[in-house]
Amino acid sequence: MKLEQLEKLILSCLLQKPELFEKLELTENNFNTQKRTFIFLRNFYKNYKTLDLRLMSALIKDNFRIITNVVPLLDLGLANNFEFYQKAYKQELAKSGEYETKVNLAYLFTTQLINNEITIEDFKMKVGEI
Repeated sequence: MKLEQLEKLILSCLLQKPELFEKLELTENNFNTQKRTFIFLRNFYKNYKTLDLRLMSALIKDNFRIITNVVPLLDLGLANNFEFYQKAYKQELAKSGEYETKVNLAYLFTTQLINNEITIEDFKMKVGEI
């Protein structure tokens, strides 16, 4: 599954069962596409110990934000699968980190080749090792 899908599934679980915030091992820094929604939900939960949509609507002046960002998440995941989604998200994060590292190494080797710091043979060997 993609990170974006997993973020939405995790947020869906949190909406269905807010006490899962206590089991959440992820932080706002882990969220990419749903970061603002995560921060909103986390702060709302911290303040009110619930994620009741009626209370949100009564307290938040921007109901459009709730309708466009929160309501679509309600039916995506099952709260019972929260631990599975969280574990899968961590695994995908690790994979994306490995990919970024490899891309950065390839960029470094390319720069070294352009600057004549390594030979084409060394470049091929180093890129092949990635």
